[in-house]
Formats: sequence, C-alpha cells, structure tokens
Amino acid sequence: MNAAPMNRAQRRLQQKVAKKQGAPAPGRPAELVAAMQKGMALHQAGRLAEAEAIYRAILRHYPAYPDVNHLLGLIALHFGQHQTALDLITKAIAGNPNYAPYHYNRAIALKGLDRIDDGLASLRKALAIDPNHAAAHCEAGVMLGLVGHIDEAIASLDKAIAINPTLAAAHSNRGQVLGQVGRVNESADAYRRAQDLDPTSARLHTNVIFTQDMDMSVSQAEQQAERKRWNDRFIAPLAAAVKPHANSRDPEHRLRIGYVSADFNNHSACTGFAQLILDHDRDNFEIHCYDGTLRPDDMSARLREAATGWRRTVGVSDDDMAEMIRSDGIDILFDLSGHTDGHRLLVFGRKPAPVQVTGIGHLAAGLSTIDYRVTSEFFTPRSEEALYPEAPAYLRTPSGFWPSPEMPDVAPIAREAGAGIVFGSLNRLNKISDQVLALWARILLAVPGSRLLMKFHGLDSAGTRDHLLARFAAHDVGEDRLILLGGSSRREHLDVYNRVDIALDPFPQSGGMSTLEAMWMGVPVIGIYSPHKIVTRLCRTLCEPIGVGDWVADSEDGYLHLAVQWAARPEELAAVKTSMRERARAAYAGFTADVERAYRIMWRRWCAGEGPAPIASDRQA
Repeated sequence: MNAAPMNRAQRRLQQKVAKKQGAPAPGRPAELVAAMQKGMALHQAGRLAEAEAIYRAILRHYPAYPDVNHLLGLIALHFGQHQTALDLITKAIAGNPNYAPYHYNRAIALKGLDRIDDGLASLRKALAIDPNHAAAHCEAGVMLGLVGHIDEAIASLDKAIAINPTLAAAHSNRGQVLGQVGRVNESADAYRRAQDLDPTSARLHTNVIFTQDMDMSVSQAEQQAERKRWNDRFIAPLAAAVKPHANSRDPEHRLRIGYVSADFNNHSACTGFAQLILDHDRDNFEIHCYDGTLRPDDMSARLREAATGWRRTVGVSDDDMAEMIRSDGIDILFDLSGHTDGHRLLVFGRKPAPVQVTGIGHLAAGLSTIDYRVTSEFFTPRSEEALYPEAPAYLRTPSGFWPSPEMPDVAPIAREAGAGIVFGSLNRLNKISDQVLALWARILLAVPGSRLLMKFHGLDSAGTRDHLLARFAAHDVGEDRLILLGGSSRREHLDVYNRVDIALDPFPQSGGMSTLEAMWMGVPVIGIYSPHKIVTRLCRTLCEPIGVGDWVADSEDGYLHLAVQWAARPEELAAVKTSMRERARAAYAGFTADVERAYRIMWRRWCAGEGPAPIASDRQA
C-alpha cells in the first residue's frame, strides 16, 4: 500500500542515517548497506509497505540493528500505531542510547499514548545529548503546554525558534500554546508566521483558518475569504485528478453514504453527528465510515457496529484514500471535520464521490469541490449566501445531538443555607477570551455571593490554574469566587452540571456540544449573538429549537442583565431545570430524518444532471 512520504524532519534524519551507513561497518556486509539504502529510498518515496518488508528482512539477520528498529518505529508512528512504535524505538535506544533522534521519536510515541510526563523525560534525554535539537525543544513546548506549564512551554518554543528561526512547526506550536490560554491575537500572529515560513503546508494554513473563529475582529466575510485562499492554493490544482463517476443514476436506489472524520470517538464533534450513524434508515441507506481517529474508544466500537463498512485511514495517502472511496461506490461523501485537526479535505478535493457535503463538526470548509453544506437559516441567513461555494441544505437544526449513555439524571440543586448562585462553563480555555473573562468578572461582582465553576482538563495543571486565577484577579475577582475543576471520567464531567444553576457561554467562539449538554442536564445557557460572525450565532441557533432563544443577548450589557436577572429568580430556574431535557430531546430527535431527506434531494438532482442548489427545510418544502 502506498502512503504519504516522510515529512521534512524525518527525511533529514534518514539522510543522516544514510550518510552514517554509507560504507560497510566491520562485520556488516555490503549487501546489508545496499538493502538499507533501498529500504530508505522506498521509505522516502512513501512506499512504506515495501520499505517495511526490507527492514524486517534485515532484522531477521540483525535483530538488534538500532537504525532499522527506529525506521520501523517511524512507519508505525505514521500509521498511528504508537505502542508498536514505542517498542521498536525503545529497542533501537537499547542498541544506541546516545543518538538524540531516537529519544525524540520515542517521545512522540509516548505522547500518542497520553504518557506526557514520560515523553518529556525522553525529550530531556534527547536534549542532554544534543542541546541544539530544535525539534526536541519544539515538541517539549507542545507537551509542556498539554500539562499546563504555559510559561515553560513558550520558553521551549522560543528556544527552538532561536536555534532555527525558520522552523515553521515551532511558530505553529507557539500559536497553539498561546491559544490554550486565550491569547488570541498572539496565537494568530504565530500561526501566520508559520504559514509564511511554509506556504506549501495545507495544515499550517488550516491553523490560521481555525484560530479566526476566536478573533472577534475577523468578520465572516474575511473568514470565508481565507477559506477561499486555502481552496485556491490546495484544492484548485487538484482539478485534473477529478475523474468521472460510474455510480448508478437510479434516483431511488439504496444510497451509500460515506462519513469522513478523525473524531469517531467520545469527542464533542461526534456528539453532533453520531445519530447519523447510530440511528440511520437501514432500508434506504448504507453507512461507510472513513476513520482517522487516533484514539479509538467504546464510542468508536459502537459506531463501527452500526456502520455497513469501516475503513481505517490513519497514514493512508490522499490519493489512496480517494481511490478507496471510489472503489466502495460511495454516492454521497460527508466531511465531518472542516478545518480542524485530522481533516482530509485534500481527499474531497479529488472528488471521489459524485455528491459531497460538509457543515457538521466545524463550519463549512469552503471547498469548490463540495456541493452542499448542512446549516439552518438562522445560522447562515440567505443574505450571506454569496460568501459560500457550497449550496445550503437548510435544516431545522444545523447539527444533531446524541447524548452520552453516561448522562446522569438531572438532580435538583441542594444548596447550603445562604449559598449563592453558581454560574458555570465547561468549555475549552482557548474559548475564554479576555473580553469574555472581563464580562464574567462583571457578573460575579454584580451578583453578591455568586461563584463561577469552570471545568477543563487543563485545570489539573497548577500553572494553568495560576494563570487563570491571575487573569480574574486583574478584574478584582478572588479565588474564593471560583470553583476550578480538571479532568475526570465522562460521567463525572457531565454530573458537574448538577452543581451549576446557569451556564455562561463564551464568545466570539460559542460553545457547541457543551451548550447542548448543559441544556440536556437541565442548565439554561446565557449567550451572546452577533450577526458579524457565524460562530457567535451558534448559541442562539442551538437554543432557539428548544424555546430558550431569549436567553441569548445582543450585547455584553444585555448578557450581564440576563445573568443578574435570572440569578435573582431561583424558583423559576428550578422550573426551567425540570423541563429542559425533554424539550432538548424533542428538538433534536428528528435530525437524522432531516438529513436523510436532504440526501435524497441531492441524489435525485445529480441523477437528473442538475447542479447543486439550495434545499429548503421541511418547514418550507
């Protein structure tokens, strides 16, 4: 099987290895050197299966050969096989413990297994051997950011940049770490710098697009213009790779639907699309999933059982994946990632299915090769249609909601005598901009005795907690007014809503599934709406079908007023709490049927030779 070639860092490593192996060492015959050179040439060309076969043949004669074990470990990393990679690279280190790249790649494998502390220990060994290993400093910055040591993370990334100012990954990772703590403008600048250094990288340009969601100064028109630049640079050149489709043009046949995602697991994005797989009409639709999930779990297994076909795509090249989809005869292919980590938009650029769709999991991708986007008229009003290349498929709700089977019962809040109202946010910290944090501080100061509960796995880190506390302290809010919780099991996470009276939605990047989870747990959500930016419409878009759109204000002062007003009405809050789950259940139950109705319209149009055009919701049809 062909796969993507090695990245630049891996190629540089292999060139070093090739140079080192250029002549037979004592006891190492010329045939071995020739085999190594052939294997590395195949590896660099992306012909990984052939390279792996040669490496394994060498190991049969030299089982402890460090370089070969390491090279096999790199192939395992490419396919997301982190435990296999760890075992192989550890074996390489046993044979040659003083080679920094071995320790560096061992750290990458450990990170993939969520063993961050062990990964940092491996990076320290790499840097003890080679203090100027820029990639190791860069990766240390990422891992330190993951455990909340933000200042150390930035220092490591700055060290990487000092050693190699043109290392695009270091600038990109600096943007990621800064974004984690709400330093949106600095994050955007770092991502832009990375893109400037490597304009050929689709992934680095994707980071620029994604971070614009958190920047209120970037309008929706500007966001779509950035998507168009990405499309023009990376999708338009693929036009020659688009082939005619041989699918049957029977408008009523049982459709083959393909779903592409890196989040087929217990991820918030999956909550928005899982019912399309678990609750589909089996008489009229086959479901095929193209799975780029790095950490499968129990939800992955449940989805796989419900699907007709399942293909693992981690490490599979864009060309091979497109051919895989064609060979499966997919009629309608759905992108469930948009511009988020793990997306396969370059596959959609090859148009492997006759009809392609986007719009769940992230905002519409803005691709000229995608025909439709799932949305609602409130989310993307008709006045904005000229901004998007994809035709709208208007639905009652722009996403689904599949509540976790671990959802606890809604419990009445039993406060201690004299205890105040508890506001809450269970959103990512990179959504908590300085603007929204200042508003939340105003609310706490305006509601005597109130507290704010915040929960995010990064808050397990003392560094992240201290940084957040300092941000609130700058607005005269002390630690006694905050309840900061870190990671937990899924059920414990959801049960935290039973400690919250009113959820506070961030902006400009609204909560998505966290908003629906709050309402499913009986907690109303106060948010803000702005016509300026689509992501700031999400809270009202999700609340309107449940009948609580009036909890979403049009201004910061209106948001503050709603919070103060409802905090003074605990009896009414209790009544809202008891009815919210059933209202949410009724509003989102019909999502799968709405999407499947749209699929049939899309397909009939294609069979008739018609191009994409807006699809009205069933309320308008």
